[in-house]
Amino acid sequence: MSLKNFVTLGRSGLRVSPLCLGAMTFGDDWGWGADVKESETMMSAYLDRGGNFIDTANIYTNGHSEKIIGDFYKARKGQRDRAVIGTKFYCNLFDGDPNGGGAGRKAMVAQCEESLRRLQTDYIDLYWLHNWDITAPIDETLRALDDLVRAGKIRYVAFSDIPAWRTAEAQTIAAFRGWSPIIALQLEYSLLERTSEGELIPMAQSMGMGVLPITHDLGVIAEMCQDVVVMYAGRIVERGTAADIFTRPRHAYTRGLLASIPRLDSTPGTRLPVIEGMVPSLDKMPAGCRFCPRNSAPGEPLIHELPPFTEIA
Repeated sequence: MSLKNFVTLGRSGLRVSPLCLGAMTFGDDWGWGADVKESETMMSAYLDRGGNFIDTANIYTNGHSEKIIGDFYKARKGQRDRAVIGTKFYCNLFDGDPNGGGAGRKAMVAQCEESLRRLQTDYIDLYWLHNWDITAPIDETLRALDDLVRAGKIRYVAFSDIPAWRTAEAQTIAAFRGWSPIIALQLEYSLLERTSEGELIPMAQSMGMGVLPITHDLGVIAEMCQDVVVMYAGRIVERGTAADIFTRPRHAYTRGLLASIPRLDSTPGTRLPVIEGMVPSLDKMPAGCRFCPRNSAPGEPLIHELPPFTEIA
């Protein structure tokens, strides 16, 4: 598929390449990832092949990913307006500041301004809510996003990793009040993680949202996760470092899960879908790496149970 086979993103007039360049690993500030030169080489290769869609976030390598992209385009006059740059807000980069992250108006405006400074641009093409902020009223978040659109700070609104019912509620409120709609939904989707097929993808199709499926780097997960739990039938059947579990699984369910992957290599940089039943504990993540909880309290293991495999005792 050619990167020049542009498609409109959701129910919008924004034209993007069919494959988006993800910049989560731009910068080696977390002890892994691509350095500045490697990141620029990847961007150049992508753009040379006709790509125009780059995705990052304020939390990626503590803001360095955004700065790498900003420096790249600053050195290439006239190319910024030809690119579609998306970034995300929600994660807190400022320890001790309760308004340093989240989806309240104060936090959102500050995060947007900080991203604009790092990206060295006047506007963000696609601004993603990175996760559901259960403390912020959804209408406050939507109105703040609409205000940012009207102020020219952002062009379009998108959601990432938000429950289907909350996303549908938000889209309905935005339509009812005449605010900027959600045009895209970013979610994990692979042969190992297909739960999105039940509600998220049909909702996106019905409500005019483009879907950006993501997978993760198993090598990076294996390197950075020092405390992983494996759930089966409602109980923890295995716990340890990712490297140990990947290479020396003890439970039949874990062995069957790993056997379902055609090729398993825990070397950093190996591109495979993340094993969604194996998830890191927040208190064991490396310093500066603040991944958002899905269904647990801070400091508790992130637990997500896979559907039971058949023929596994």
